[in-house]
Amino acid sequence: MAKCWSTQALGCATALALAAASALATGDEAPMKVATEIGDGGQQVAHVTNASAKKVQAYVLAVDAVDDSGKVVFRVSEISMRGLQPPPYDAFAPGETSHDEIRLPQRKNGGAPLKAGKVALDFVLYADGSSWGPDTKKDSVRVRATIAGWRTAIAYLRSVLKEKGANAVAEYLESPAGQ
Repeated sequence: MAKCWSTQALGCATALALAAASALATGDEAPMKVATEIGDGGQQVAHVTNASAKKVQAYVLAVDAVDDSGKVVFRVSEISMRGLQPPPYDAFAPGETSHDEIRLPQRKNGGAPLKAGKVALDFVLYADGSSWGPDTKKDSVRVRATIAGWRTAIAYLRSVLKEKGANAVAEYLESPAGQ
């Protein structure tokens, strides 16, 4: 009986070790570290550090909004994005830390303000186009669509600049959109 128990224990330990090695081999460790604190003005702030070796174009934090008792009321997404600016502001460099204010909606009934409970990294888009994360609310679609939209707008404005000059770009930017 003791021999059977030790064989089962060894089998379980081996399975756990293989699962851990597999998780490390596939890069399942979060590429960004998240810490939260209360800022000077009383707002909650997430400090997000790129712990990976790659540049990060965007990331999504999943924030549990909690009431005074600590009960989770709902979950919101906080998206932080780069890639719309020229270098060196086009991505979060390895080792760089971003300080993001956590914004939660006000209660409609005027009750006590909600607070951020658990704050977790949910999705990361690397500058090379690869990604990481469970993407629980499928915010990757919104991130990629926003980046694609900005790139399309910039390409259009570049074509206007090339064909019609800087004054035409200025006129376009000053006119109401879509008119």
